[in-house]
Amino acid sequence: MKQLTLISMALLAFGLAACKKEKKKIGDPASKLEGINASWVLTRVDQIDVTKTLVFVESDTLLEVTEAFAGNNPMTLDIKSTDFSYAITAGTTYNLFPKTSGNWKFDDVQYPSRVIFDEATAEELSMKLLRPVRPQDPNLVLKLDKRCNGKRTTSYHLWFTRKS
Repeated sequence: MKQLTLISMALLAFGLAACKKEKKKIGDPASKLEGINASWVLTRVDQIDVTKTLVFVESDTLLEVTEAFAGNNPMTLDIKSTDFSYAITAGTTYNLFPKTSGNWKFDDVQYPSRVIFDEATAEELSMKLLRPVRPQDPNLVLKLDKRCNGKRTTSYHLWFTRKS
């Protein structure tokens, strides 16, 4: 009787182990360096007032200000991942970047969360990536925080569309 119970338990354990789902491979992750390597056109700008204390989330104070920052002739941001350079072709409206060209880098090449322009210079600008940037993604969305006396006052969500 004991042998029958042991055999039954062994068969049950073997049967449960055999029912495990096989893990599917979805391939290698897309290169973020290839994804950001493009010419980008500014197509949307959202301004968020982060000083309001009565809001539940930042988007409660979101105001679309594309006309003021993109207008009829928006800026173009050319990013090259081969030499980690960038260049801005100014449009006819306000430019949020302090320089028109320089160097850039990701905070982490495999899993980037920020793009840093002109690191360790007086014009250093670090922007949070709000969406992944893969070769198949049509948009690059960056978050720029404006500060006054070290305190964040306004955020801008800059939406760029892939041009090439």
